Amino acid sequence: MVKAWITNSLSRDIAISIMCLPTAKDVWKDINERFGQSNGSRYIQIQREISSTSQGSSDIAAYFTKMRSLWDELNCSYVGPECTCGALPKFIQDQQLFQFLSGLNESFSTVKSNTLMMTPLSSLSKVYSLLQNDESGMRPNWISGDFTAFSASSSSPRPHTNFNQHHNTKYNQYSASSSNSKPY
Repeated sequence: MVKAWITNSLSRDIAISIMCLPTAKDVWKDINERFGQSNGSRYIQIQREISSTSQGSSDIAAYFTKMRSLWDELNCSYVGPECTCGALPKFIQDQQLFQFLSGLNESFSTVKSNTLMMTPLSSLSKVYSLLQNDESGMRPNWISGDFTAFSASSSSPRPHTNFNQHHNTKYNQYSASSSNSKPY
């Protein structure tokens, strides 16, 4: 039954070439030996495509999606040795961040330079989120060091104060009014 499923999933020419194999295990092993090998030339081609891909007229979401699909394809065609030390995933994440940033339009140069100055580097997801906000005109003020964007505002404008300043003022007003009252 498994052999029939595998055979029916293949093109006619390939299916004919494996018909004589006795078991599904033998069929799978033969197919894996012929087609399961990573293709070094395809790997290089994808690397070149990643290097030449730029945002151009695409929005951030479309550019990111294109890069993500290329990275996924590159990962599937990886031809190098297996990493046992655990350092490769972080290295790959950093490389993807660099590749993504290098293809961005110049209008995002501030976000690019701020990201590259961070130690440790920000994750690709965080940078993508920042760029989405920047693109939509809702650039977070904390990127430039202006933290007033996080203060709450009411319908009537008031000077920006932090939480402690506001509550200390309220406490001081209460203390002053209670010291003027008569003791019990």
